[in-house]
Amino acid sequence: MIALLAVEWRRVLARRLVRVSAALAVLAVLAAGAIAFLVARDTDAANLAQAQAARQVEVQRCITGQLEGVPADVPADHRAEFCEQGFIPPVPDRRFHYEHLPEILVGTSGFAIILGWLLGASLVGAEWHAGTMATLLTWEPRRVRVLVAKLVAAGTLVFALTVVLQLLLGIALLPAGLLRGTTDGIDPDWLQSLSGVGLRVAAISVVGATLGASIATLGRNTAAALGIAFGYLAIVEPAIRGLRPNWSPWLLGDNIIVVITNQTQNTPLAGRSTLEAATLVACYTLALLAAALFAFRRRDIA
Repeated sequence: MIALLAVEWRRVLARRLVRVSAALAVLAVLAAGAIAFLVARDTDAANLAQAQAARQVEVQRCITGQLEGVPADVPADHRAEFCEQGFIPPVPDRRFHYEHLPEILVGTSGFAIILGWLLGASLVGAEWHAGTMATLLTWEPRRVRVLVAKLVAAGTLVFALTVVLQLLLGIALLPAGLLRGTTDGIDPDWLQSLSGVGLRVAAISVVGATLGASIATLGRNTAAALGIAFGYLAIVEPAIRGLRPNWSPWLLGDNIIVVITNQTQNTPLAGRSTLEAATLVACYTLALLAAALFAFRRRDIA
């Protein structure tokens, strides 16, 4: 098994798609760091605090009715929210807040899942398209071992690539935080939160790779995996949310969001823990993987 894994890892690293995808992802990370640096503006902390204090004075005048222009039909119990969130504009703060890096990683999770799905599907689907699967099985006839080795190689590649890209993103955004922003709020708790988000995003990218590879095995090509992914996420899940909202807690996408964000507020999964959502995602992934292994073992390869 170790020899088979070593072969698969070498084949994975030799594929042009992997190299091109990694290069494009690195370029995107560098571009994000450059854009953040150019857009951010360093603001004197004292002036910003003074402006925010002046805004709070205006908010209090709005709440007490001393400020002109406040609509009279605003209910008294909603006046504070109206003044704080809508009527009095916030003080512009164009500094780059490096402590928001965990939220940025959450925002990039969709890209990580798509990248994992694409690589997982192509690494298996390309074997069928090129007709090399039968040749591979003449060298290693134990089909389950072959497919498991491919999935492990794809999963480890996607996990490592996701982690490296997140580290590069953190480094690329650091100049904006140091020179044109603020690093306030960075402490051990922040590092723990950042590490948790990064590992959850990397783990979900492996789920995407496994799902893509499993569907590519069932459909015997990459296009099947990509088409099914688009159809499910763009058509099936939105239709279920609209027609059967009570089924939302069982949807794959909603549970993945809970796993990545580690919270259920403002989602149909209120009350479900991250562990429960992760367990459901794992069950769906293992079920599809089992179907792929069964089909790969039983069907003719020719």
